[in-house]
Amino acid sequence: MTSLVIRTTDKTTDTHILAELTSYIQRLHHEAIPERFKPVPDDLSDFAAFFEKRLETGFGYIAEVDHTPVGMVLFDMREIEENPYVHSHIYMHIDQMGVKPAYRGQGIGQELMKKAIAYANKHGAVHIALNVWDFNDGAVNFYETMGYEVRYLHMHKILKKTK
Repeated sequence: MTSLVIRTTDKTTDTHILAELTSYIQRLHHEAIPERFKPVPDDLSDFAAFFEKRLETGFGYIAEVDHTPVGMVLFDMREIEENPYVHSHIYMHIDQMGVKPAYRGQGIGQELMKKAIAYANKHGAVHIALNVWDFNDGAVNFYETMGYEVRYLHMHKILKKTK
């Protein structure tokens, strides 16, 4: 890897880049659970429109190697109000994260996560939360090496098959 740059996402210019960067993640999800996840379309304009809306409330970073986008992390900050059960707190929720398969194992994902952690610390977060599907062993292993641990399980019971 010659030149790695981690830069802030831009809603006006990066939506198609994000669409392309997440297409392989979508493909993995569709292959694992096709009744839940749609296939990747040839035209990624709907994905780009999704990210345009997502970036209205979220934030993120794009990793570039030699000016080529190779990874991304998107997140938002969430505030929990004090209630009878929990103390008030702010945390970061990582919505999406990924690195193109050809660029994995080079520390790019770690650098993206370091930037997200710095952002979380700067904005008063007490923890970072994320979701990962249990079939995605690579992501589970990556997050575990970054110090993440399972705090709760989100369980499903299928009532009706969808498409």
